[in-house]
Amino acid sequence: MAPIMAPSAAPPPILVTFDLVWDSPPIQDVGEKKRIREALGNYMQRGMELRDRCATDELEADAQSWFVEVQQYLRKNLDSSYLNQFLLTHPDPLTPGGVRQEMLPLWHGLNQRTQNLSRFIDQSTPSQVH
Repeated sequence: MAPIMAPSAAPPPILVTFDLVWDSPPIQDVGEKKRIREALGNYMQRGMELRDRCATDELEADAQSWFVEVQQYLRKNLDSSYLNQFLLTHPDPLTPGGVRQEMLPLWHGLNQRTQNLSRFIDQSTPSQVH
């Protein structure tokens, strides 16, 4: 299981592109598509709330719990391409104000994972989910 926190020493920049690749049959049921979008939206909201707490709280345990829960959901309800994309991060020049230096790796990990979830939701609009 990959930790949510980035290593303290930043690796050299790596460009990562994301292509949606399906390992499983397309989801045809509109109700199932909606249920998945809503679940991803709930995970995204919780991730953003955790990210926003980085300025004031010690929340590594809460963030790690969220991270594991999302991974389990993706494994169970979607295919491996979603899990792999969720786990990938890339260098992010954005530095949030008000977040302590030691919390920045956690903030970046949460921010990138919530952005990945947002992209999954965009890709799963009723006309786009396979």
